[in-house]
Amino acid sequence: MSLTDSKLKSLLNKTSDKITILADRDSMSARISPKGKIVFQYRYRHKGKQKRYDIGTYPALSLAEARKVVPTLRDIAADENDIKEYYAKDEIDNSKPTLDECIELFMDKYVSRLRASTQSVYYYSFGKHVKGKFKAPVEDITKPQWYAFFDDVEKNSTGYVAQTMIKQLKTCLRFCSDRGFINQHTLNDLATKSVGHNSKIKDRTPSISEIQKILRELERSQCLVSTKNTVKFIIYTGARCGEVREMELADIDFKNSLWTLPAEKSKTKIKIVRPLAPQAIKVLKEQVGLFGEFSKYVFPSASYQNAISSQTINKFCRAVRARMNLQSWTVHDFRRSISTILVDEGIEPYITEKLLGHSLGGVFSIYNKSNFLNEQIAAYRKWERLIG
Repeated sequence: MSLTDSKLKSLLNKTSDKITILADRDSMSARISPKGKIVFQYRYRHKGKQKRYDIGTYPALSLAEARKVVPTLRDIAADENDIKEYYAKDEIDNSKPTLDECIELFMDKYVSRLRASTQSVYYYSFGKHVKGKFKAPVEDITKPQWYAFFDDVEKNSTGYVAQTMIKQLKTCLRFCSDRGFINQHTLNDLATKSVGHNSKIKDRTPSISEIQKILRELERSQCLVSTKNTVKFIIYTGARCGEVREMELADIDFKNSLWTLPAEKSKTKIKIVRPLAPQAIKVLKEQVGLFGEFSKYVFPSASYQNAISSQTINKFCRAVRARMNLQSWTVHDFRRSISTILVDEGIEPYITEKLLGHSLGGVFSIYNKSNFLNEQIAAYRKWERLIG
């Protein structure tokens, strides 16, 4: 005869001199202790032995709720699993740090000291791909679990992102190990090259006609003005995307048409001074006119509080590429174009190196401290005429 709520209520907390087992349907039963405590149990066999699994305690778990669990338990046992061992796998040792806790320490004590652009990369990649993926302590994550995680990252993104992810996580966990926050972990046992793939050396150099088509497509875009203007300014100057995104009003001298990139924002840690040709100036004036009162950044995000993100630029470029019948390109490719095409047009290579913000090597860099502003502006004007 099946159990009823009225029967269970009549037995709850009632003392007895023995343990009572009352059968329900589908191999479930209720165990009543001598003190009247009621526990729902599920009967099953594993490797020929009769076993019982405690489902939960009544009335915290109702009779109806207990019955709902039975089909799942039946399936687990049907697959020749011991239910107790099966659920023991999911038990978490809360005394050991999780991966999320390691990331929080790493971000707070290490990443916070890095350049803003680097911080942004870590925040984005960890937030998108890692946070909340592992509930178990990081020391208990197995090699197969790590590989499954990175395979999932590659499936949902790219092999390059997966390999970047393993490098970032190794840096994170190495930092936590050095601080004694965690002990051994299996991520060290994974070879970086066994996950995803390296970034391939790029040789894409968009031609003048391709750049002209891209500029026209940018103008037709219905995206936010800051987004399209960021890409346009990169095309006009050949500057790095991060340098452009983080440009502040204080970095621009409109009177002399100069953009000064402070050493702390420069990849080479050296101050870069660039003259600005007409089209580049036009973009900056439009940005300042629209956002100068609201943000210190020339190319702000939608909130005006931060610089526009690299993720926003990448997403926009993917959308533009999808509408065009061109070989794939990235904003970094325009740096290769401005250097290659201007050299072909007779501009000295050391001038194009200055346009790109590269340090001039050898004795040249030691004795010649000139910014070659006159030569740079002449090169930029030629570039704007070529692609205009």
